[in-house]
Amino acid sequence: MMTRALLLITRFVTGSLFVIAGWSKLSRPVQEFQYVIESYQIFPNFVIPVMAHVVPWVEFILGAFLILGYLRRLSAGILSVLCAGFIGLLTSAVVRGIDLGNCGCFGESIHLTPLQALGVDTCLLIALLYLVMNKKRVLDLDEWLTQP
Repeated sequence: MMTRALLLITRFVTGSLFVIAGWSKLSRPVQEFQYVIESYQIFPNFVIPVMAHVVPWVEFILGAFLILGYLRRLSAGILSVLCAGFIGLLTSAVVRGIDLGNCGCFGESIHLTPLQALGVDTCLLIALLYLVMNKKRVLDLDEWLTQP
């Protein structure tokens, strides 16, 4: 019973954070997120507009999938890779001494320093890996869609 509750809570909280992160970027002009990506000083210029358009949608859609329990393990797996990438970017910025100010994780809605964001992203990655590895289904939309 406890495992089922933990799975459901983890799925809902993690999914909600990604929905909020995605929506906070989607609700603002895309140039704001492009500027944040540029501030990491690691990506070629031609990739930045694509990332600024794609990353928020991936966060938003896959976060919603987690909340609903639709393709939960796949969604959590993709978000794990994205989260590990965020951790790598933040670590790189800190090591190179780049003053990001705001990490850009939640757009302009919530300001986190790179070190705060590293803590949040590490916790998110642990939660996502738990969702990937756990095969149990608890109120998953997948379960309802596959019933005869």
